[in-house]
Amino acid sequence: PVSFCCTTLNDEMHAAPFLSRRMREKRGTSASGASTSTMKIMTRTSGRRRHPQPPDRICQASIFLPRSFVVVAAILIAGFGEISSALVPPVSSTKAASKGAGVRFRRGTENDEIPIAIVMAKELMNPIGIRGSNFLVAESERTGQRVGWCQIRPLGPAQSNPDAYDSARGSLDLERSADDAMWDEFEKDETPFPNGLGSLPWTKEYRAAAESAKARRDRRSVALARERLEAGQLWELASVFVVPEFRGQGIGSDLVKRIISEHKKMGFSSSDVYALTLVKTADWYSRFGFGVVAGKDIPAPMQFEVAAGRVITSFIGEELVCLRGN
Repeated sequence: PVSFCCTTLNDEMHAAPFLSRRMREKRGTSASGASTSTMKIMTRTSGRRRHPQPPDRICQASIFLPRSFVVVAAILIAGFGEISSALVPPVSSTKAASKGAGVRFRRGTENDEIPIAIVMAKELMNPIGIRGSNFLVAESERTGQRVGWCQIRPLGPAQSNPDAYDSARGSLDLERSADDAMWDEFEKDETPFPNGLGSLPWTKEYRAAAESAKARRDRRSVALARERLEAGQLWELASVFVVPEFRGQGIGSDLVKRIISEHKKMGFSSSDVYALTLVKTADWYSRFGFGVVAGKDIPAPMQFEVAAGRVITSFIGEELVCLRGN
């Protein structure tokens, strides 16, 4: 769960064991002839695959807590009783104009994350990916109790991978593309790379190389933001839940209608919103414009979740389907 990326300017002496395969194939360089300007240090181990980090990420360290931590925490806390929802004050709430009179709606906060994760775990629903800011919460006006919620969370870029035939939506890896572009810039950089005493932080050579690296990182951030904007974004409507004693009052419908409406007001399209549900509840989502999508049209970020969900639901005689908004 812990990943460190610490690349210093005098890594040359340690680079040989980690010389990237890409550079060896491209230049035919042997490990004994390693130079800092042609290396990729393989340091990042968290994530789905080992991915070389750009050389500009100097002396950085990151600690990643796995999403499963939320599940474990929720189950442990659930054993000691539910956290009182009355502790969370309403934030910019609005009254419901529906059968669910006495219910108000507000945006979620960080204080909602653990209580929602607890309920999701108890109900055998997916408690992973709980971010308070993504949620719309319904609560009782009288008691302040949470009575329902749902979220629209980001899945990733909407574009398909142009290097793969008939690739699914969301299969484009923008981070990798940006890293490759920075490697090309690094190889062409004419700034002398400091060695020996020149690699000490207070030397002119070190400062020049550090400034060049910072400029590349800044260009990478700008380019990545621009590519994300151009690629568009996929979203998932998830965690739709109403407390049993408050069901049948239209609260669930109000939650979905409101969160999709807010999503559109922010300039996004409902056709980029997907959802997972059982076949028997797909008709309920159809009233909000959702329809079942074929297997080949399931976005890449959801394919594993769909495959795993179908295996699990098959044991209880149900079938999981993927839906898309219109």
